[in-house]
Amino acid sequence: MLPVRPATQTIFRNAVRPSTIPILRLRRNLYSAARPLKNQKGRTLAVVLGFSGAILAYQTITAPELHAETQVDRLPPTLYSQHIQVLDSWKHPGVYTWGNNKGRVVAPDSNEDCIRAPRRIPFFNNILLRDLKLEKDLGLAVDEKGNVYEWGIGYGKGIKEPEVVLAGKDIQRIEASADRIFALSKDGTLYSLPLIKADQREGPKPDEPSWIPFTKIKAPVSYKTLKVPLEYFDKISDISAGRDHLLILTSAGQVYAAAASHNYPDKGQLGVPGLTWATRPKDRPYDSPFRVITVGNKISQIATGDYHSLLLDSKGGVWTFGDNSYGQLGFDYLPDQPIKDSPTELLLRGFYPGPIAVTCYQIAAGGMNSFYMVDATQLHDEKVTADVWASGQGLWGELGNGKWTHAQGKPTKIKALSGLVEYDDATNKIKPIRVAYIAAGAHHFAAVMDTKTNTITTDHHEAFSGRDVLWWGNSEFFQLGNGRRNNINVPLYIPRLDAQTERPRAEAAVTEEQQIVPTDRLQVTPKQKTTLGDGRKAEVEQKVVAGRGTSGVYTKV
Repeated sequence: MLPVRPATQTIFRNAVRPSTIPILRLRRNLYSAARPLKNQKGRTLAVVLGFSGAILAYQTITAPELHAETQVDRLPPTLYSQHIQVLDSWKHPGVYTWGNNKGRVVAPDSNEDCIRAPRRIPFFNNILLRDLKLEKDLGLAVDEKGNVYEWGIGYGKGIKEPEVVLAGKDIQRIEASADRIFALSKDGTLYSLPLIKADQREGPKPDEPSWIPFTKIKAPVSYKTLKVPLEYFDKISDISAGRDHLLILTSAGQVYAAAASHNYPDKGQLGVPGLTWATRPKDRPYDSPFRVITVGNKISQIATGDYHSLLLDSKGGVWTFGDNSYGQLGFDYLPDQPIKDSPTELLLRGFYPGPIAVTCYQIAAGGMNSFYMVDATQLHDEKVTADVWASGQGLWGELGNGKWTHAQGKPTKIKALSGLVEYDDATNKIKPIRVAYIAAGAHHFAAVMDTKTNTITTDHHEAFSGRDVLWWGNSEFFQLGNGRRNNINVPLYIPRLDAQTERPRAEAAVTEEQQIVPTDRLQVTPKQKTTLGDGRKAEVEQKVVAGRGTSGVYTKV
C-alpha cells in the first residue's frame, strides 16, 4: 500500500497514478473525509473516514469557540500541531518576528543582533493589527483602531517599544520608502510623514480641527496629505512603495506614481516616459502623483520592488516597468537598455506550448525580484494548472527554482509551488492548489498556500488546520526561520510558532513514511469569525510579512 501523507499533504503532481487517488482522498485538514448524507437544521450526518478506520458521527456545526475540553491528547502528532496553532492564534493573538535585529525591530527590548526563531513582541500581545511593516531598522504597525505605531533605530535610538506616531486617522494600510512613511486611511486619504522621530516632531505641522468648535490646533507630528487627481466617486484603494517611489491604486482601476524619498526616481519606476528630476514639472510639488497609462483594462493589483513596478490588470495581464538590471521586469537584461520607463506587457502565454489560456491571478515583488501566479487552462478539457513564475536576482536563492542564478530575465517556474492539486470533498474532484499570496522581502520570500483549511468546531471537537507556508532565499540573519544561516534556493517548511517552547505531542513517534512533510511545520490561520482569548468576538486571520532581513506573523483584523 502507498504511504498516506500527513494531514495537509493531499498534495500531489498530475503524474500521480489513479490508484493513489482513493488513498489521498483523506481530507487534508482532519486526516479524514466527511461526506454529508443528510442535513437537518444545521446537523450533518456524515461518514468520517479516519486515519485508523471508519466511524459514524452525528455533528452539530457551530461558530468557532475556544473549547478548553478539546481532547487534543487523542490527536496524532500532525493534527496536534495544526490544531494547537489555530487555537493559539485565537487564544493569544499577537506579533511574532525573527531575523535581523541590528535595527532593534525584531526584538526592540533585546541587544541580540539576530533572532533565530519566531519570538513575540510583548507590546503587541493580544492586540489585533490592520497592517504590519518590518524593515532593517524600522517597524510600523497599524492597530485595530487605525493608529500607527513606529519603532527601531531608524525611528530613534533607545526606543524600547513601539510608539504612536499618527493617531485618530483610521489608517488601514501602511508603507515605507527609504525616508518616508505612507499611511492610507479607510476613507482614501493618503498621509505622508518622515521616518525619523526628530523630523516628525520638528517639521512643519498642519492645522487640525480642535475639540472647541470653529477652532484649529497644530498637529502633534509633521505630516501632509498627498493630493491625487481622482475622478468623481473614485478613491484610493491601495498603495505600494519601493525605495524611492510610490504606486497608488484607485477603486476605478487607475494607477498613479509619485516620488517617495529625497532621491528622485531615475530608473523608470514611475512609469511615465521621459520623467526625471530635470524634466519634472517645476510648478508642482516634488512628490506630485502622475497618472500611469496602460493600454486596455483596469488595474486590479500593484506591486513594487526596490526600483521596479508591476501592475496586474482585470483580464489577467501583467505590466512591468522600472529597473531591469537583474531581469526583474521579466525580460532579458540589455546593457544599452537597463530600464523601461513605460509599462510594457509581459506576455505569459509564451511560457506554455499548445492551446492553453493563460491568466495571471496575482503578482508580488520585493528587492530585485518579481513573481507571477498563473492559471494555465487547457482549452480542450478546461483542466487548470496553477503555476508560480519568478524573475530577477537569484544569487541568494531568491528565484526558488533550485539554482543560484545571478540574474534571470525570462521568468523561471518555481516547481515546488506549481502544478499542485488536492481532492475537494464538496465537488468530488481534484482541484489546483494556488498560492494565496507571497510575502516579499528584499532577498527572501514566503508563499502562503491556498490549501483547504478547517476552522469550524463541532460537537466532537475535530482538529483545526491552517494554511501551509513555505520560505526561500537569503538567510544571513536567520530570517527564514528554520534556525539556520544558509541560503535556500527551493521553498521549505519551517517549524511552527512557539515550537521551541511547546512541542511535546508533536515530537511523538511518527513513521518514516509520515515524514514526507514535517509534522510540526508552520501554518497560519485563515480569516474566521471567532471568540478571542479575552472574550472578544472578531473576524481575524494570521498574515505573513517579510522585509529587509526580517520576517513576521501577525494577527490581522
